[in-house]
Amino acid sequence: MGEQSIGFLDSGLGGLSVVKEVKKLLPRENIEYFADNQRQPYGEKSQSELIKFTLQIISFLLKKKIKICVIACNTATAASLKKSKRIFFYSYNWCYPACSPGCHKEDFKQKDRSYRH
Repeated sequence: MGEQSIGFLDSGLGGLSVVKEVKKLLPRENIEYFADNQRQPYGEKSQSELIKFTLQIISFLLKKKIKICVIACNTATAASLKKSKRIFFYSYNWCYPACSPGCHKEDFKQKDRSYRH
């Protein structure tokens, strides 16, 4: 089995710009990207739907053995980050919003994967 990947989720392909920047900083990292094209646009969904979608996608990415999860969708972040972090706190993966100050090269390399502000 290879090295664990960084997981990204988005409602579509817009988060690929975030992936591009991460690849510049961390060129050797493997990426798992989930684009929820079937259920977009997220802006038209209720908060409960967005939480459900986000938790489903994070669960899917965790099955792929990601080491960290980046929510590359502002709408999903606003609706579900707090609940996602509460639910997945005890896994060894943190959920980072793509616009987070925690999305820095040093943070991805931390062994304890704690979330910095």
